[in-house]
Amino acid sequence: MKKIHILLAMLMMSATVLTSCSDDEDTSPSNAEVNAFAPAAADNSATAQLQREFYNETGVYLLFNDTLTAVNGQQPELLDLGWTISGSYGYRYTYKYITDIDAQRTAADGLKRTLLKRLGKSKPFSVLIVDDIAYESYGRLRHSTNVLGVRCYAFNLDEGAELDDIDGYFSDMFLAIVKNVLDRNSEKLDPFYAFSEEYYGEDLETFGWESLTEQETWDLGFFEYNESSYGGNYFPYKSGDLQDWIEAVTTMSRAEFEAAYGSSATMMNKYETLVGIIESLGIEL
Repeated sequence: MKKIHILLAMLMMSATVLTSCSDDEDTSPSNAEVNAFAPAAADNSATAQLQREFYNETGVYLLFNDTLTAVNGQQPELLDLGWTISGSYGYRYTYKYITDIDAQRTAADGLKRTLLKRLGKSKPFSVLIVDDIAYESYGRLRHSTNVLGVRCYAFNLDEGAELDDIDGYFSDMFLAIVKNVLDRNSEKLDPFYAFSEEYYGEDLETFGWESLTEQETWDLGFFEYNESSYGGNYFPYKSGDLQDWIEAVTTMSRAEFEAAYGSSATMMNKYETLVGIIESLGIEL
C-alpha cells in the first residue's frame, strides 16, 4: 500500500512539472512557419514574384544569391553546397550574382523548359543561378560551370554569355546531372557494368589480341579502346566507359543508336540496360 502512495505522489509531481512547462514555455519548433528558401513575405520585387511563380510551376526553389531569407530577424544563413548529413566536402564557393530581371527570367524559363521537366523525381530541392562560381584550389582561383550538391544545383552563366543559347547550356548540364545522379546510386549500375566487367582497364594483349575491329570492340560493349602512347592498347576503365555511355543515351534516340550500333546485340542490350536504370531514377530521356 505504501508503494502505491509513493507512485501516486510521483505521478502528481510529474503532472505539475509538465503543466508548469506548458504554462511558462512554448516548446513548439521555433521559426517553423518561415521558409528561408522562399522570398520574404513582404518582398514584392520582380525577382521575388519570379521566384514564387517558378516554385508554383516546378516545386523547386529558385535562388539568385546564396544568402537565404533571414528568419524572424536572425542572422541570414548562407547556402552551403558542400554540406552533407555526414559532414562537408569539396570547396568553399563564392558567387557573382545576377541582378538583371530580364536575365533572371531568361535563365528561369530555359531551366524549366529544357532541364527540370526531364529530371522528374531527381529534381533538386533548390537551384542557384549566378554569373560566376569561383573557388580556390592549391592557391589558385578557379571557376566552375556548375556545382551539383545533394539538394541544390548551382549553375554559372559565365557573365551572361550562356544566355544567348540558354537551351543548349541547360541541355549540356543534363549530361552532368545524369552522371551525378548515377554516381549517387552506383549500386544500381551493376547490371550495366556486367556486360564488360572482365575487360575494364585491361590491355588487349591480356586476352591474346593485338587489335580489334570496330565490330569486335562493339561486341565487347565498348565504343572504342585506347591506344597508349607508351605502347599497348587498353580498354576503358569503368568511369570512362560510363561517361561515354551517358553521353550516348542522353544525346541519341533509340532509333539513332540502333542505326549506328545495331549490328551488335551487346551494344543494344547495354543501351537498354542503362536507359532502364536512368529512367528508374525518375529521369526522362
